[in-house]
Amino acid sequence: MGNNVYLIKTDPNGNSMWQKTFGWTDSEYGFSVQQTSDSGYIIAGFVWLTFGSHSDVYLIKTDPNGILKWQKTFGGIDYDFGRSVQQTTDGGYIITGYTISYGAGRDDVYLIKTDPGGNSQWQKTFGGSDEDIALSVQLTSDGGYIIAGQTGVSYYPPNYSDVYLIKTDPNGNSQWQKTVRGSSWDVGLSVQQTFDGGYIIAGYTCDDPGECYEDVFLIKLCSDGTLSADFNCNGPVYFEDLKVLVDQWLQPPDILSADIAPELGDGIVNFLDFRILANDWLQTSIP
Repeated sequence: MGNNVYLIKTDPNGNSMWQKTFGWTDSEYGFSVQQTSDSGYIIAGFVWLTFGSHSDVYLIKTDPNGILKWQKTFGGIDYDFGRSVQQTTDGGYIITGYTISYGAGRDDVYLIKTDPGGNSQWQKTFGGSDEDIALSVQLTSDGGYIIAGQTGVSYYPPNYSDVYLIKTDPNGNSQWQKTVRGSSWDVGLSVQQTFDGGYIIAGYTCDDPGECYEDVFLIKLCSDGTLSADFNCNGPVYFEDLKVLVDQWLQPPDILSADIAPELGDGIVNFLDFRILANDWLQTSIP
């Protein structure tokens, strides 16, 4: 028995109203779904076209009853995976995942913008020589996009991975990219813009992914993506921010993390972080 994308609609009590499957190769996987402005649904995932050697991003559009309206694939001659989709303000769709077919490294973040019919308008990749994987994308208030995932992935001892954040403009051009480290293995699974214009990222963290249970990892960033000394993102660095640092002195990072030196974080709040706070004191813009 193969694998197909599985879509289930329930009533408010969780009772199934209908169920649908999609695919043609028996090797299709759905990872993200959103209701669309026409009351239908958009689904993103991937399909193995040649199992184990060639996959494409898979995008499915249905009507309100789960009836297929169209399906599209995106990718090149190698591995390409879709992990998250959102409808955009123009009625099109933004899809993110990761690609080996394109980009600079073994895996690079893959961002695809389509029109309302699922036709590609542009595609972008982000990342370097390491593995860079996107797992979540959201629209931002300025018309751009925020992407969360992981970067620097190594599956060989010592295992390591950092949370990876990318902010783009409406055309998919990078405005800033940030990495956040809590312990050895850190992954950003979901990202949302917050009311103050910043970002909240949820994921998990672990000292060694092969030998420990993961902990939930929650990260709050200012609107420019900084883990700067302006911990409350209110502009100036002042006594409230000093209190956050003192409360965390010689401790591992917390939700409002004072572990900001270097930008990746070194896993503990110490004099290096205090030096940044002292430099930023009463400044209204953090470089």
